Amino acid sequence: MMRVNPGTIVYGGISATFNQMDVADYGIIGSSTNSYSYASGQNIYLKTEGDSGFIQNNTGWAYVGKAFIYSGSTRNASVYVKGNYKGMLETSQGSLGALPGSTSSAISIVASVYDMETGARAAQRTILSRNISGMFDAEYPTGNYYDELSVYLQNGHAYKIVLEATAESKAFGVTKSKVDFKFFDRSIKMTECGVVF
Repeated sequence: MMRVNPGTIVYGGISATFNQMDVADYGIIGSSTNSYSYASGQNIYLKTEGDSGFIQNNTGWAYVGKAFIYSGSTRNASVYVKGNYKGMLETSQGSLGALPGSTSSAISIVASVYDMETGARAAQRTILSRNISGMFDAEYPTGNYYDELSVYLQNGHAYKIVLEATAESKAFGVTKSKVDFKFFDRSIKMTECGVVF
């Protein structure tokens, strides 16, 4: 495939591969002391915790991706995303006032293509979706991904290919929950994306 520099136009019929991401954003909903989110280049780092308290619901979100302008006849194309992830989810639920399942940890990783002219999502594919809520539960999601999305490209429109991740920790009563994709080598990465005709 032809290598395309960041911000370059994608021409109809000429496949493009991107290794440098140029769009990113991140944020926190809930307690900022119990959550962390950051996105830059190919990397997303997320961590959320719910700790003993009446009710805690903390969320961290972030995305990285690539923006381009399409020039050519309006047509279908295949957009692909490639990368890896490694992290952990934990719940620890006490017995004082906590109903089974009231404490949970969740991670969601979704690949999307947005038409920046309309603001609409043109395509979406779930890469990872995990939610645990056991009394004492732990999972360690690790994997590589390569996913393709079918997209209808319109001449002159700007698009962005993004990898979106959301981590959520809920705690109630004497409980704890954690989602960690931020510690040492834990992260979520989109190492490559592209458009194939």
